Amino acid sequence: MTRILKLNNPDEEKEIEFELSWLSSLTVRQRFELMFNKTAELIGLLEKNGHRRPPQIVKRAAGRPQDLQDLKYLTKLKEVGGNSH
Repeated sequence: MTRILKLNNPDEEKEIEFELSWLSSLTVRQRFELMFNKTAELIGLLEKNGHRRPPQIVKRAAGRPQDLQDLKYLTKLKEVGGNSH
């Protein structure tokens, strides 16, 4: 059953009481479902209006793996005197 609050004059206290009463009538699962649905709705509205998620920072190694292997190989060549210059 849907409950509707009808007031002749605006009354913030009665609105808050009504809202709390309604929320306390829900189960924990219903409250979480409501929260997740509203979150998804807000994200959709933000993306629809041009607000996207911020880019995430991706940490990378100091160099590409092949470059690091080449560097190790060249270092070993220098150590054994294999430099042909």
